[in-house]
Amino acid sequence: MLIALFTILFTVLIGGTDTPFAIPDADKIIKKTVVDKDRRNEALLVVKAYKQEWKDLGKLKKNQAKQLSKFVKSYNTDVEVFNEVFSNFRKQRNQFNGILVDSRYKLQGILTTEEWTELMEAAYASLEKNDKKFNKAEIKSELRSNKKLVKVGESIEAVFEEEDKKIATQLLEEFEASIVNLLFENQNYRENVLKTLESKKATKEELAAVVNKVEKLRTETQDAFVNLYLGLTTISTEKEWPKLARQLNKFI
Repeated sequence: MLIALFTILFTVLIGGTDTPFAIPDADKIIKKTVVDKDRRNEALLVVKAYKQEWKDLGKLKKNQAKQLSKFVKSYNTDVEVFNEVFSNFRKQRNQFNGILVDSRYKLQGILTTEEWTELMEAAYASLEKNDKKFNKAEIKSELRSNKKLVKVGESIEAVFEEEDKKIATQLLEEFEASIVNLLFENQNYRENVLKTLESKKATKEELAAVVNKVEKLRTETQDAFVNLYLGLTTISTEKEWPKLARQLNKFI
């Protein structure tokens, strides 16, 4: 069966801007729940600062995608180049995560227990804690239901003759497996993370641990993407590569 890749591959490789770690509509909720003017303004300044960082991160990710795309287009990009690119991505992401941790910790200190409880209940009301959990086979089936991405996989395989086509299929399936694992583990991450984020007593170390888990899984998927690139360049010619690069860049 041909591989299809999840529509959030950009998030998987570089890191998305959608995470339960950021409090949805925090400023609106704080304005409604915090009566004390000084503490309300102090809390809103914290939220305003990290929301600006959030916007800056979004712009940064667009540049990261362009940079990654450029190296994928090249037939001779070395593995060390990809490692450096993803390493820089992770450094930038970790810097942002540090800002988020500090922001959450500041808010815990500014708000009273009652205000914090109201903020958490309102912020995460839309995140169902008892959503059905999917096993890896179900996740894989969902991945392979995306017709657009199935077509990308087919286009890659169509470049090769029979023996090399088998190798291409195997490479794609290995990459898919890393994404399936990330999405599977992410279910537990999202469930467990709420227990920490809803606690007003969470330490900085506990908050930092929240983001470290998913970043480790993302690193594994980045490595799998590099292996996919290297494997495809090995079995293709430089003349064939532009067709393959166009398909790979659709994943980005």
